[in-house]
Amino acid sequence: MYLVSGYDWVDTGHGRGLVIRDLDDLLKAISLQLMTKKALNGKEVRFLRKQLDITQAKLARYVGLNYQQVARWEKGESEITESAAAILRLLILDHLCGRVAVRKRLDEMIETDATVKNQRTLFRKTEEGWQQAQAA
Repeated sequence: MYLVSGYDWVDTGHGRGLVIRDLDDLLKAISLQLMTKKALNGKEVRFLRKQLDITQAKLARYVGLNYQQVARWEKGESEITESAAAILRLLILDHLCGRVAVRKRLDEMIETDATVKNQRTLFRKTEEGWQQAQAA
């Protein structure tokens, strides 16, 4: 990726420096462009995770894996799965556009999973068919 405009060279007390105009919009444009790629490399996964402002552990929980797997993706030691990449793309859409509410739904699912992990699920046959029954 290269910038062809939107930046200025400035002289500072520490030497010549680069100033990028509207950096937030540039980061958004890069994020949206990465969403169109068929496969994401480790640096791109890390970039997108940082744009979401989440930890490796949080991303791992969203995709149902261990945080060490996310670290392996980011180091380039293994490739991100298609399903994990799809969830990451949905999270970016949610973050940038605010229309999808994926992050909220995933957080709710994680919270629900934690609270019902050791509870038994009961089903009862009724005239309307099988239905979940309340525990006594």
